[in-house]
Amino acid sequence: MLLDFKDKKEAASNPVSFKIKDICLISRGVVISKKIIFENQGIYPVYSSQTVNDGILGYINKFSHEGEYITWTTDGAYAGSVFYRNGKFNITNVCGILEVKDKNLVNVKYLSYVLSKNAKKYVNTGMGNPKLMSNTMSEIEVLIPDIKTQEKIVYILENFEKICEDLIIGLPAEIEGRKKQFEYYRDLLINFSQEREREREDYSIEEIKLIQFAFGFLTIKLQNIIYINIGKQLNKDKLLPLGAYAVINGGVEPSGYWNNFNYTKDKITISQGGASAGFVSWQDKNFWAGAHCYIVFDKNKLINYKYLYHFLKNKENFLMNNQHGAGIPALSKEIIYDIEIDLPTLEKQNEIVSILDKFETLCNDLNKGLPAEIAYRKQQYDYYLNLLLKFEK
Repeated sequence: MLLDFKDKKEAASNPVSFKIKDICLISRGVVISKKIIFENQGIYPVYSSQTVNDGILGYINKFSHEGEYITWTTDGAYAGSVFYRNGKFNITNVCGILEVKDKNLVNVKYLSYVLSKNAKKYVNTGMGNPKLMSNTMSEIEVLIPDIKTQEKIVYILENFEKICEDLIIGLPAEIEGRKKQFEYYRDLLINFSQEREREREDYSIEEIKLIQFAFGFLTIKLQNIIYINIGKQLNKDKLLPLGAYAVINGGVEPSGYWNNFNYTKDKITISQGGASAGFVSWQDKNFWAGAHCYIVFDKNKLINYKYLYHFLKNKENFLMNNQHGAGIPALSKEIIYDIEIDLPTLEKQNEIVSILDKFETLCNDLNKGLPAEIAYRKQQYDYYLNLLLKFEK
């Protein structure tokens, strides 16, 4: 269905926990001395426990492995260091090697990123010689999302600099800084794919952009992407029955008119006080916002402003049901800020807005269509509005 993201959210929300032994064949390398390398020089790399030069100890004229694998350093100062390998190669006895059993279930490079992030936590540093042996590696638990999510994360990390440039995410000039930022965003994407960071409320703009790009959406509180102003009191004795600019306050209709405005057109307003507190409206002309009128703004250009209006309109009943106060009912900013929104990419937002705007125009234009058609169009609009990123949890 057009606006139903159920499949995408369910897939991204249900990673499965596996032990490494359940998804990989585990083995060790063999002793390959410098003498063997010297006497059998060739084109196939020999990977050792070191991390410099990608762990290459030398090259010989035969290979023990061919294809996609993950290797890790089992002993010494670099124990727990993880590498993705692809091709024909050899490994020494201080390296372990993982062969993924089912590549339709687990992307090898994705698993290498996960283990690069987590493996060192399992290194035994006792007796002065750090170790991460096969028996320990086999019991490490990892959360694996659907294969498409894994592939998307791998694509982003393989094309990290280009994607950061496209998303206008700044990168440090120095190599060491870029490495740290790569590791930071690698961990962010892996954590998000495994649901461990979805409750955060302090995502940066750059993090939001990257998560949207990777997963298609981000569940986030409105406080991250909007700010709210409140209008200015205009006493009743100044209100005019007719005037150039409507005065918007706590009601559904204007309180009156005034000869000046304090906000320009194309703004979202929400009634702050009165029986209609929580009523959401779109102001298509310059207007005066009164003391019982909230004006909602996009904070960081991460949301199509009209999309935000449709979303808030969909939440209107919720807002009106959350009025407080024994005298004149009121709606607090905190209620609005605390609402969660499943925020797709701007491209998807634009597509949704285009459709909903057309439906809304047909519903509001009483000169188009017969009453039965108008009622049907209104029904359609309400249906799609209710589906507006209403992912099933």
